[in-house]
Amino acid sequence: MNSNNINHKKHVCQWDGHRKVNCNAGPFRAIDVACLPIQENSGENHSCVNANHANVADLAHFAENAGTANTAHFAENAGTANTAHFAENAGTANTAHFAENAGTANIAHFAENAGTANTAHFAENAGTANTAHFAENAGTANTAHFAENAGTANLAHNAENLNGISSTQFLRSDTSGTLNGDLMINGNLNVSGNFIQLNTSPSDPFACSAATAGVVYYNTTNNKLLLCDGTDFVELN
Repeated sequence: MNSNNINHKKHVCQWDGHRKVNCNAGPFRAIDVACLPIQENSGENHSCVNANHANVADLAHFAENAGTANTAHFAENAGTANTAHFAENAGTANTAHFAENAGTANIAHFAENAGTANTAHFAENAGTANTAHFAENAGTANTAHFAENAGTANLAHNAENLNGISSTQFLRSDTSGTLNGDLMINGNLNVSGNFIQLNTSPSDPFACSAATAGVVYYNTTNNKLLLCDGTDFVELN
């Protein structure tokens, strides 16, 4: 700039109809001044001041690299602010904080790899949440906790050990007691309603009486099914 720029005296400029600026003589050269039109092509006088001290701030009013806002603070191509309004690499929000292609927020609104939720937290392809909503390998529930292919829950929803009943309480056995052959229940099988109880032989505490009428026993000695009719046993085979 001209070395005389320390003189801030205003000068008079006019528009000549072709948007050319003519400033009267003074310590500033024409190239050093900025004119602010009151009304374009009106022929009225316009005030000019040194360009470094213009009445209205130029783009430098908001420093391009300043801590507050750069020229993109007011969006160049957007109605209010472009994605640069929120710093691309700032601690608060990146451009994905407000979804570029979604109505409210895209899946990046919640950090893809953050401790709170990944993109699967809100199901990509489900109405509410997909099976990944509950961690596949987490301590609380795996994907099988909510049945993938069942109306409510698959078999894994209930513990493999069936509420504390160990699989060792269900044994396969032939008449010799080895772990193969016929099915044997180590204990009593009770069915609600018109129940059936199976036992190795018709002996106490399963003696036939009015209390045990309708109970069927399996006699492993002769492989017979015995029905208690309330008084005595009746062979069924």
